[in-house]
Amino acid sequence: MRNAVERLPLSRGSPARRFGKRRSTPTVGFVESTTPRAVRPSSCCTLVKSLNIFRELLLRLFLRTWHGFWSSLVATRQKLATDLHVVGEIAIAIHNLNTWDRFALRIDFRPRLPPQFPRRDHSHVVNPALMRIVVKIEQGDFGLLRVFRRSVEGFLVIESPAPNFTAAAGLFTIVAAIVTATLAADAQQLEQEEVTVESIPAGTKKVYLADMAANHNVDGRLYILNTDDLKFLGIVSTGFDGMIYLPHRESEIYVATTYYSKLTRGERLDLLEVYDASSLALKEEIEIPKTRAQAANYRPLMQGSADDRFVFIQNATPATSITVVDMKAKEATAEISNDGCYGTYPAAGNPLRFSTICGDGTFGTYTLAQDGKSAERKSSTKLFDADEDALFSHAERDGQSWLFVSYGGTVHRVNSEGETVELLETFPLNEGVEGNWRPGGAQPMAYHSGSGVLFALMHSGGAEGSHKNPADEIWAFDVRKKALLSRSPTTTATSLTVSTAETPTLFAINPIDTTLIRYIADPAAGFALTETNVEKVGETVVQVEAD
Repeated sequence: MRNAVERLPLSRGSPARRFGKRRSTPTVGFVESTTPRAVRPSSCCTLVKSLNIFRELLLRLFLRTWHGFWSSLVATRQKLATDLHVVGEIAIAIHNLNTWDRFALRIDFRPRLPPQFPRRDHSHVVNPALMRIVVKIEQGDFGLLRVFRRSVEGFLVIESPAPNFTAAAGLFTIVAAIVTATLAADAQQLEQEEVTVESIPAGTKKVYLADMAANHNVDGRLYILNTDDLKFLGIVSTGFDGMIYLPHRESEIYVATTYYSKLTRGERLDLLEVYDASSLALKEEIEIPKTRAQAANYRPLMQGSADDRFVFIQNATPATSITVVDMKAKEATAEISNDGCYGTYPAAGNPLRFSTICGDGTFGTYTLAQDGKSAERKSSTKLFDADEDALFSHAERDGQSWLFVSYGGTVHRVNSEGETVELLETFPLNEGVEGNWRPGGAQPMAYHSGSGVLFALMHSGGAEGSHKNPADEIWAFDVRKKALLSRSPTTTATSLTVSTAETPTLFAINPIDTTLIRYIADPAAGFALTETNVEKVGETVVQVEAD
C-alpha cells in the first residue's frame, strides 16, 4: 500500500502546507466554484458540526467498501481540506475555498491504477475505466453536471448545486464510493498480461519511414507501418544519423550508423547492422570505417549491388569516398575515392558495377574486382549543366536505366550498365503549364514501373533556390507517351514513394505536421490520387520506402 498526499492549493501560512506536495499524486475532490461568491465568516459551531457529520459518513463508507482509508483533516479560517487515500491507487479530496454556499466536484482523471489498467491516455474521454466512473456519477440522482472545461490545475470539473458543506460532503462520499467500486470491478475484470514479442507476418506489405530525429540525432528511428491501413508494425533504432537500405530479398534491413562512447562525443564506432525484417531483431553487425556521411536520409547514400553481395556507403569527411562492404565475407573490403561526386547508383545487370553523380555534370562509373577490394573508374562526358539546371541526387530505376529530374523540371534518363553512363533522353514535366511549376523536396518523385507513370512533387512559383519547397500538387506523368495525365492536390509534401502493387498506392511525407499521407491512384482517371489515410509519425522523416 502506497500512500502519498498532494497538497491542495492553500492560503499562505496554512498548516496544511506541512504535508508537502507531490504533483504526480492524483486527486479527486472539491474546488472553489468559478463563480465568485462573498466570503462568509466561519464559526466554531459550523466547523465542529461539519466535521462530525463528515466523520460519520467516512465511517459508513469504510464499512461498505473493501478499501482502507487514511485521512487527514486540516482546518483554517476560511478553508477545510480532507485527503483520503485508497490503497495508494487513487487519492480523493474534499476542497472548499473561500465559500460556504457552493461547491464544485473536481475529479482528476490521472489515477495511479494497477499495472493491468490501460495507460494510453489520462483523459476520461479515451480511458474506458474512468469513463465508466463519470457515467455512473451522472446517472446517479446527485444533481451533478459535467462541465466541458478544465480547471486551472488541469482537472476536469463537475459542479454540484449542493446548498451547504454538509450536503456537498455527502455527495462527495457517494461519489468516492462509486469511484472506488468501479476501479475495484475493473481490477477484477482485467487480468495481468504477459509481455510477448510478435513478428510481422510473412507477406505483409510495409512502408518504411527513416526518421533522423533532428532534435536528438543520436536517437534516429526507422518506423514500419502496414501499407493497407498505416497500422504501426514496429520500430528499428538507427542511432546517430543512420542510413537504411532494404535488400532485394526483403528478409533483412540494413542500417549504417554511428555510436559514440559518451553519446554525443568520445570514441566513435561505425557499424553496418543487419536486422531481421520480420522480428526486427538484430542479427549481426559489421564494423566499417569512421568516415560515413552523417547526413539526412537520402536513398543514394546507401545502396546495394544487384545481387546484394556488396553494400555501398557514401562517406564525407568532407572529402567524399565510398565504403564497399562484402556481405558474404562480413567485412568492409575497400574505401574508394569519388572526389567531387556523391551518391551511388548500382547497375541492374552487373553486381560489380555502380555509378556516382558529379558536380561537373559527369557521372563516374566503378567496376569492382571480384573480391571487392579494388575498383576501376571511368568518367562519362558532360551530361547536364549543374550551373544552369542541376539534377536532384534522388533517382528512380526503370529497368536498366535511371530517371533523374532537374531543378527546373526536366527528366534525364541515363543508362549505367556500361563502362560509362550514357544519356538516353530528356523531356520536361512542366512544358505548357502556366505558373512556374517545378519539382521540389528531398525525395521529389516516385516511379511506378508497372504503369510507366512518374509521380512528381510540384510547387508553383518555382525559381532558383526553390528546389526544397514542399509540394502543392502531385503530378502523374506518362514517361512513355511523354504526357501529363493528372494533377492532384497535396499538403506540403517533401518526400514521395509508390508501392509495387498493380494499382499504385502512394505515400507522402508532410514535414510540417510530421504526418504520412496515403493515396490511392485511379488508372481510369489518369492516375489521379485520392487521399485515404493520414498518420502522425516521427519527427524529421526524410526518406520513405514501400513494398
